[in-house]
Amino acid sequence: MSAWSTKRKISIGITVMVIIVFIVSGILFAVLYQPPSCDDGIQNGLETGIDCGGICKNFCPEEPKKLLDVWTRPFLVAEGVYAAVAYIENQNEELYVPEVQYEIELYDRGNRSITRTSKKTTIMPNGITPIFVPHIVTGERQATSASFRFTEKPSMVPQPNTYDIDITDVRLDTPEKTPPYIYAVATNNGKTAVKRVDLVVVIYDEDGIAIAASKTFEKNIKPQEARAIQYSWVHPFTLRKGECPGGYCRKEVGRAEIIPIITEW
Repeated sequence: MSAWSTKRKISIGITVMVIIVFIVSGILFAVLYQPPSCDDGIQNGLETGIDCGGICKNFCPEEPKKLLDVWTRPFLVAEGVYAAVAYIENQNEELYVPEVQYEIELYDRGNRSITRTSKKTTIMPNGITPIFVPHIVTGERQATSASFRFTEKPSMVPQPNTYDIDITDVRLDTPEKTPPYIYAVATNNGKTAVKRVDLVVVIYDEDGIAIAASKTFEKNIKPQEARAIQYSWVHPFTLRKGECPGGYCRKEVGRAEIIPIITEW
């Protein structure tokens, strides 16, 4: 037998063996392979934990819930100047974000971008954090809407201490033609001193529509200490007109919501 014939037989044999291996492997794969699922008891596929997170509907015990953008709105302060507030909800009871970069963008009536502002904020645990941005200059353009987004991924950590800042005795002085004022009392009912707390107020009309906002802060509030706080505006609030029995009338100021944000523990 020639060397060429021997080599040809060996080559054919190897090819046949390779084909058999592929066929057997395919059969075994089809019989034995189980695709990743959310109830197979192991972490595989696009899960971030065992049968939880990622594509699975179950949250992992160690996986924080996502922060929610409840609403974002601009408020006219003076001609060509706006403030903006974003309500961010954190449903994690004991996890907070010490600092994260964000961006708020203002738009005109045609949904065209006017300007954007980027800053950093703290996100409190277990509730709403109002993010207040003052003095946004728009020039001759009028802002009618706003959007919010994080420009970096929020990193959540356990809060260092429990806190209990209680807001009481809220009083609104909102005459129609003179600058409005709001007075309140902030009390530290916790067991530890608070180095700094920002206090954001949002004003609502009688229909629950937000119409204005502002911010103040207090430092080094001792346990059980109460502080008088106040807010003022240069111009009266811009109120909508609504239907009344006699036609259209000016809506009334409804309530003030003051939310504390502890920025230094």
